[in-house]
Amino acid sequence: MPDIPQAQAEAVARVIAEAQDRLVTKHDLTEVKNEIKAEMNVRFERIDGELKLNRWILPSKTATMPKNVL
Repeated sequence: MPDIPQAQAEAVARVIAEAQDRLVTKHDLTEVKNEIKAEMNVRFERIDGELKLNRWILPSKTATMPKNVL
């Protein structure tokens, strides 16, 4: 293995250390994926609740409308 000058070795070590701060690990991706899934589930539950409410309200509204309007 060839000898690397001290300044070059320090520069390489510094670049590697700086790059590691910006690396994304599989664990990081899993955490973000889980956060996105949780947010999507909350939104889907809200939408599902709104749809169920609309399905409940719509028949009661159409039942009270005068027959000649339909």
